[in-house]
Amino acid sequence: MKAIAAVAALAFLATCHATALRFNHRLDGEIKQCKDQNLECPAFELVSENNEKGYEVRKYAASKWVSVMKSGMDLDAATSENFMKLFEYISGQNDQGVKIAMTAPVKTKVEPGVGPNCESNFTTSFFVPKSKWENTPVPTGDGVYLEEGPVGTLIVRAFGGYANSKDFIREAMALEEAIGDSYKFVREYYYTAGYDSPYKFWDRRNEVAFVLLE
Repeated sequence: MKAIAAVAALAFLATCHATALRFNHRLDGEIKQCKDQNLECPAFELVSENNEKGYEVRKYAASKWVSVMKSGMDLDAATSENFMKLFEYISGQNDQGVKIAMTAPVKTKVEPGVGPNCESNFTTSFFVPKSKWENTPVPTGDGVYLEEGPVGTLIVRAFGGYANSKDFIREAMALEEAIGDSYKFVREYYYTAGYDSPYKFWDRRNEVAFVLLE
């Protein structure tokens, strides 16, 4: 919690804030935003839900992602720069010169710096469509690479609205407090995720997640 609190001290105020509203997000076992927007998303098994404390536990199978890492002091700035590099990849900046369908979520692994004046590492990733797994186009952009998604269990907290770095940090801290001693989880990093276009104004979905220790 200290590491996340250190990053929280660096968060900038923003004009748009996320809401703490929880909402029904599944249709036939899928994330609602994925189905509504016809976006391919990674499959998971819902292990359990704790509606009182506002989190759920999911088990993910093997998957493939395209990623890029940026060190810096601000999640918003790093994610924005990373997003553009990944968007160039799916727009044809790859060894096959092909366009790849947009997927969800846009995921960022946040590794907080050890002190208030230390940079954090932000690794942003797009999910690679399953149709591209056997012959995945190799990125040609600077710093962009393919990686296998971790097989494991995540504990996830969802929230709505337009989320910025301050909101993600607040929700990560709230999730850590909600978990308490119920589960053992990796504390060195956490994930953020967004499922919506910036031009979508209603029913937005954001997530923070920790990896559970087996």
